[in-house]
Amino acid sequence: MTITSGFHLLRIDGHSQTKNIPPGQKLSSQGFAIGGHSWRLDYYPTGLATAPNPGSAVSVYLQLMTHNVKKLLQARYSFSILDQSGATAYELPASTGTFAGVPLIITQPPPRQRQQTCRG
Repeated sequence: MTITSGFHLLRIDGHSQTKNIPPGQKLSSQGFAIGGHSWRLDYYPTGLATAPNPGSAVSVYLQLMTHNVKKLLQARYSFSILDQSGATAYELPASTGTFAGVPLIITQPPPRQRQQTCRG
């Protein structure tokens, strides 16, 4: 078993303007490589259209982009939201998933806090 670590920073400039994006529409990161595989982050700023309360949550998916993977991949991951200074404003505990595609739903912070968490 090979263990590899890495990270990817998805910066969203003008985050407050993404609140007008309808639920179910995403913004995707450029591909990035970790552990010999290609990955992408899909960010739904107003959540999934199929969510119980569309528009009330932020959804982030970590997608495995490598094709022809012969066996399922196990990966340990965590997600953090950073404020404008780069300090952690919100963090979820690390989890392990089998890929491709691990859903993550973050309830939106109150409007006052949302202004402080415009980078992720």
